[in-house]
Amino acid sequence: MRVTGRNPYTVGGPVRGSHFYGRTAMIQAILEGNDRAIWVIGNRRSGKTSLLRRLEEFGNADGRVTFRISMEAADTVADLAQSFLDDIDQGDDRLERLGLTLTDLRGKTPSAIMRLLDRRARDRNIEVLLLLDEAEALIGIAEQEGDDILKDLRREMQRSDALRVVMVATKRLAALNDMCRHWDTSPFLYGIIPRYLGRLEHDEALALIRQTQSPAPLTVDDLLAEQIVAATNGHPFLTQWLCDRLWTGATLRPLTPDDLIPDERLDLTVSARLQLPRADRAPHPTLPFLRRSLDEAGLLEQLGVALADIQLRYLVQSLTQLCYVRRAGERYSTGNQLLHNWLQFWAIDEPTPPVSDAAAVNQADEQQQEIIKLATAHKRRLRVLEEQEGASGQLHAAEIVLEIQDIQAKGRRS
Repeated sequence: MRVTGRNPYTVGGPVRGSHFYGRTAMIQAILEGNDRAIWVIGNRRSGKTSLLRRLEEFGNADGRVTFRISMEAADTVADLAQSFLDDIDQGDDRLERLGLTLTDLRGKTPSAIMRLLDRRARDRNIEVLLLLDEAEALIGIAEQEGDDILKDLRREMQRSDALRVVMVATKRLAALNDMCRHWDTSPFLYGIIPRYLGRLEHDEALALIRQTQSPAPLTVDDLLAEQIVAATNGHPFLTQWLCDRLWTGATLRPLTPDDLIPDERLDLTVSARLQLPRADRAPHPTLPFLRRSLDEAGLLEQLGVALADIQLRYLVQSLTQLCYVRRAGERYSTGNQLLHNWLQFWAIDEPTPPVSDAAAVNQADEQQQEIIKLATAHKRRLRVLEEQEGASGQLHAAEIVLEIQDIQAKGRRS
């Protein structure tokens, strides 16, 4: 009987530890660089959260303390402050190294928390690396409560001595600058260094395919490994997706043309990735025309719009860094074979379904957001009740215990 092993490829959520491959140069640049604030730009499923988790693993050295904050469920400034508290409170010694307790941070705004972290780190000659995940939440907060939160955060990032901030987000974050056009000062993102999270380096993609960091690395034929890299152009999610499709239970089988036909899971993912922010919607017509290789003159002809050469190059450079487009010499084509094949289906005229792919993805995202928000609300209410339970007398203790038990049951169901 043939013994099958666990599939080593991760197509779902973020990866960590030995399952994380590549990004060596970016991690080194962030940890060893002098930039006070960085915006890591990446599409959905490009590994943004995985990168922050890796930075968190490496970032707690002798002279550095690192905190990773998920902003995903924050709709208000108060929510964001609570997100800071929830994610900083991990029961380890990081706050203690700064001479702080969670009580010192309670009741403070996000900018005040950042200011206190910076002050204590400076006094102890320690660097604090603050990793902000899903930074697009700032858009909704600023829309709902005004742009004061942006002014406050920008001020702290600019004047900090020992605090460095790394935000990860899609290009949607550029909408924050639109909200700042009336400022007398520079817009929010001015001075925040952008770094694109694109393809893996060639050797990093090969290591991912062969699972070289695993206790039992795979023996993958050189030709097959190169075919996979050629098909995905080193995009981490697409590489994992294709390897998952080729997984036999013990190794990877040979690649066939049918393996490069997108399935529903990949179709939804690519559709979502093509929902570019308003500032980048001009390139949308570019993608279908890149079903064949074109030079700059060919791109301009197909676009049918008046663009200066420098504007076109900026446009295509952005798409190239995000793995939508691949450049070979003076010619451009789709970023990888899987995207190329997806565009063949996308270009076919067919009746519009009741719910589009993008709408389906958005609906799923909204449902996930609601679950996350509900879980966060339960967690926060539970903390308040537990504090009340400890301070209450016999008269109200029973009622508090019953509500605690009810919230815990709801949390298990969600």
